Amino acid sequence: MSNWSAKNPYNSKITESYILNGEGSRKETRHIVFALGDSGLDYKVGDALGVLPENPPHIVEELLEVQGWDREQTVESHKGEKDLYSALKKDYEVHMANKKFVQSLTDKIVSSGMTISMNIVKRSRDNTDWSSSAEGDLPPGLNSSLPSDDPASKVKALGAD
Repeated sequence: MSNWSAKNPYNSKITESYILNGEGSRKETRHIVFALGDSGLDYKVGDALGVLPENPPHIVEELLEVQGWDREQTVESHKGEKDLYSALKKDYEVHMANKKFVQSLTDKIVSSGMTISMNIVKRSRDNTDWSSSAEGDLPPGLNSSLPSDDPASKVKALGAD
């Protein structure tokens, strides 16, 4: 019997992963092999397996750099107190904000009275990569928003492009 459980998971790496379905299948069933090492775990057909994903380190590093956040700052996440880097890597889903997400902020911003400041630092679209070289720099084809003190107008302008 091993000491591993849902509250004390065994961290493993995938050593094999391939699709079992034939070409043209509308399903995707995979054969996955995990390295169990000296864990004492013995998988039997029907056993449950939990997957605890982590954000890629380079994405977390880029987010910390772009935001200017201190990676060592202690934060409280839904999984307890830890440094910001660890919380972003393991406790939260980190991804790019899309138009739908930005539009969903309208009511939250208006009701909270929060202010908005935005700089575009990088953009990938239609196999074209663009990076900012100066403050206020905009990607080709992107027009600057009209200035406004109204948070709802700012969110609407951000979501319009």
